[in-house]
Amino acid sequence: LLASAYRPTGPTRPEDRRPVYGLRRWWIRPEDWLTFNRLSYEGVWPALDHMGHWVLGQFRDAATTSPLAIVNLAGYPDVAHWQYTRRPSEHGVPAELLEKFATLGRDRSKLVLSSYVCLMAAHWPD
Repeated sequence: LLASAYRPTGPTRPEDRRPVYGLRRWWIRPEDWLTFNRLSYEGVWPALDHMGHWVLGQFRDAATTSPLAIVNLAGYPDVAHWQYTRRPSEHGVPAELLEKFATLGRDRSKLVLSSYVCLMAAHWPD
């Protein structure tokens, strides 16, 4: 797997660990990989991070295929929190982050051919 330029940033720090993870997979055109990552980092993640979500990493296959599969692993305190983050405008996210989320998130959504998410429990070693 190849990682995005934004996350992961190194080994997962204890404060960034979460008990529940969403494994999201998107399919995009290969030429959209860099743009997709920039829009995620600059537009989508800041609003969700403000709400306590944390992306461990975003990856793609080393081989370039079309469509290109993207894997994102994002952490949440619990399953209810995952649902909570679906509507940042209702949960005290600052206006500037909401604007970026709306605008850049919409731009990112236009790049997505299809996607799905699977929620799972984490098993961190002590």
